[in-house]
Amino acid sequence: MKPPRFLNPPAIATAPQSTGACLSHSIIQSPFNPVNPSSILSILSKKSPRAYILIELIIALSIFAIAVLGLAKSLSSSVEVSNILNRENAIQIGMRSFIEELRKKPLADMSTSYTDPNLGVTYTSKMEKLGIKTQRGETLADLYDLQVIASYTFGTEERTDNVSLYVYKPEQR
Repeated sequence: MKPPRFLNPPAIATAPQSTGACLSHSIIQSPFNPVNPSSILSILSKKSPRAYILIELIIALSIFAIAVLGLAKSLSSSVEVSNILNRENAIQIGMRSFIEELRKKPLADMSTSYTDPNLGVTYTSKMEKLGIKTQRGETLADLYDLQVIASYTFGTEERTDNVSLYVYKPEQR
């Protein structure tokens, strides 16, 4: 097999050798300045696979690290959203409980306010008399619109949730 030919052969570095009165030159061999072209192939074949494996390993670890960071950020966002949903669910359950307690009270005591210290929510209720008419034109008596408003802060934002319920409360005579 013939060794590869170079268009411009590599330069050969020489260094002077002092041996008495006569100066002769010796060839300095180095991996970057080989004497014959076949030694280039032997050097590349010996060192290149190691270098390529190292570079591939660094690239693979970088990709893995980026993927892990992305998953960690996603997990953090999921936990944050879960906490928000749990708090909103607790507020809705609190509103249902507040409505059930109000329905048991007399009509005069139905407009009230309550603050839940655990959730930091203020529940406020108000009653309005309804003027619903039948097909015959008669107004239905003793029907009221019970409205409950939950006010709370989330971060720096003030939020409110509303629930409206029609209640039949006959007047005490």
